[in-house]
Amino acid sequence: MRHNGQLYKIGIGRDLAHTAIIMLIADLNIRIIHTDTGETIRTLALDTSRRHQPTGKTRNPNPS
Repeated sequence: MRHNGQLYKIGIGRDLAHTAIIMLIADLNIRIIHTDTGETIRTLALDTSRRHQPTGKTRNPNPS
C-alpha cells in the first residue's frame, strides 16, 4: 500500500498468502476483507514510522 508516496507492507499471515482481498482505506485506518467470504481479516491504523506493519501475532518460540 502507498501513503504519501511511501510503500508500506501489511502483514496478514502466511496462511492467507495468495488470498484475494479487498482493502478499505479511510485516512490511516485500514480494513482488510476476504473477497470470497466477506470476513474481516484485519483492522489496523497505519503506523507511518514503520514500513512493515506486522501481523501482531506472536511466533511460536518452541517449534516441535
